[in-house]
This record gives sequence, structure tokens and C-alpha cells, in this order.
Amino acid sequence: MILRMIAPGKRKGTEMRGLRLFLSLLISIVLLVLAGCDFTTEDRNGKAMSVKKGITEPAAGIKSLTCFKCHPYKEFSRVFPHDLHIRAGLHCTQCHIIKNHKTHALNKERCKKCHNLTVLNMKTSSMPVRFNHEKHTEMFDCKDCHTEVFPMKLNGKKIIMDEIFKGKYCGKCHNGETAFSSSDCNRCHKA
Repeated sequence: MILRMIAPGKRKGTEMRGLRLFLSLLISIVLLVLAGCDFTTEDRNGKAMSVKKGITEPAAGIKSLTCFKCHPYKEFSRVFPHDLHIRAGLHCTQCHIIKNHKTHALNKERCKKCHNLTVLNMKTSSMPVRFNHEKHTEMFDCKDCHTEVFPMKLNGKKIIMDEIFKGKYCGKCHNGETAFSSSDCNRCHKA
């Protein structure tokens, strides 16, 4: 019927082939839309990881944990990319120290098992940056930096020197008073 409207006067066999082709294309498009997009990115260690766009629920083994009987999963997806870690099979008590159902401090030692937290070599521009993360974790708690200063988000904002000189990112502390000045290039950009 659709083909009769599009191409009147065609023979019945041609109409059926055209209708089958049209329906096949329509079904394929619908399935592709429903499947969502799958893209690959890298974690901080350069390891490729696949991230399914739109996933908002943890794996079944994680979902059955005691924490999620009272707390909805979405409550934990604020600043830190909890969804990536939960999909990797980690659960709350593997990263957090929970006492009396009140404290949920981070267990930094757990992070070191998967992430290189000593010295990070980042190539975000033509001038690679050597960042001593371990030195900072000895002086500060994770949440001191990983809030609005450096949100831990996949494909987060690119840190540029102009912003640092204005007191953002590293420049919040590296202003020549709290810590060495960000204008001392060789401290971070080793040749």
C-alpha cells in the first residue's frame, strides 16, 4: 500500500520487494536507535575502556549489595564517576571505609591498586606535564582537589595555562604564596 502511493502503476512483485526493503531499513534504523551508542575512551593509565552511553544502573551483583537496598544508585553518581567503577565490579566498601553507617571516607590505598597515583605524565598539549600526585595525596585529602577544582569526570574540561594563571585549577594553590608559582615552567614541564 505504501509503495502504491509512492510509485503507482508498478507490478505486484516489485511492490513486495520494495516493501520488504523499506521495512528492513525501518527495522534496522529502529534497532540502531534503541541500541544506543557505544564508544571507547581511555582511563588515566591509557587503558582502553568501553563506555555504554546512557547506562544508569549497576551490574546485578552490585545492585544486590546492602547499600542499594536503602540508597538509590543515582545518589552516588555526583562528582566522582561511580558508574565506571561499579561497572568494573567494585562496590562501596572496596573504596570507602564505612563505620557506623555514617562515615564513608576514601580508602586511598585501594585506588593505588588500579591507578598510578605516584607521578602522572599527561600529554594534553605540545608541552607534556609531569604531576607528582603522590606528593599531593600526602598533604591533602582527595576531596580537597577533586571537587570543583578538578572534578573527576570522563572527558572533563581541558586545563589550559591561561586559566591556571587566572587562579583556576593548579593556579588555585600554585600562585607563588601557597605553593611555587605556576609561571615556573620547568617545575611541571620537564624537557
